[in-house]
Amino acid sequence: MKRIEAVFRAEKKWDVTDALTNNGVPYTVFQVEGIGKQLGEKDVGENYFKFSTLPKAMVVCYVEDDSVDSVQKTIADAARTGKRGDGIIVASDVFEAQRIRTSENL
Repeated sequence: MKRIEAVFRAEKKWDVTDALTNNGVPYTVFQVEGIGKQLGEKDVGENYFKFSTLPKAMVVCYVEDDSVDSVQKTIADAARTGKRGDGIIVASDVFEAQRIRTSENL
């Protein structure tokens, strides 16, 4: 099992969550703030402005190992604008997981 975390532009939240829902991928979504490689710079038209943090959205998904590539592609395709600050997707191993309702180990 893998945990996929993606942080991306806040305005792409609905595009990403709709894409995940349409592909049957369960997720949790958060509204977060931060800066990435662009260090808080945001282009507005032809001008760049510097912010201490920028609004972002974050989704977390838990998927089987064989679904990682397709889920990452789904998120990337929905979140991509082609501009600096589009975001990042990270996949990591989950060593233990348990369903709360049934105490079933996943």
